[in-house]
Amino acid sequence: MRITDLSNNLVSYGYTDQYGKYISNPLNPGTYLINISYSNYLSYSGTKTLNYSSDNFTHLFVPDIIFVTPYSGNKVKIDKLMNISDRVYFLDSQASKTELLKMQWILDYANFIYIDMYMTGKAEYSYEWFIDTPANKKR
Repeated sequence: MRITDLSNNLVSYGYTDQYGKYISNPLNPGTYLINISYSNYLSYSGTKTLNYSSDNFTHLFVPDIIFVTPYSGNKVKIDKLMNISDRVYFLDSQASKTELLKMQWILDYANFIYIDMYMTGKAEYSYEWFIDTPANKKR
């Protein structure tokens, strides 16, 4: 993460902790350029206006592709894909409805969703989950 003023003078830089938190020295109120990069994701660059020295901002790196498929039948393939790239996410379609509901939010960000329609067993997700996703809007 890199923070500069509007004249591109470095104000703060560093790395996040294991929870994705980056804490800089207190910044004066004002507008800053924020540059965030992680692994092989697309970098984020934008401005943030701080009104107080304790203001926070959040950026979420989201996967490019989400696989909705049973983990049990695809364990080797899913594990290999996730080891190759952080930009791959997996939703176990045979998880309990409670567990799937906890992970459903990420579908709102994915650019591509692969749904295994030939799986065996019962799936607990609903087609409504996919209607308003970026992946569906790009068809």
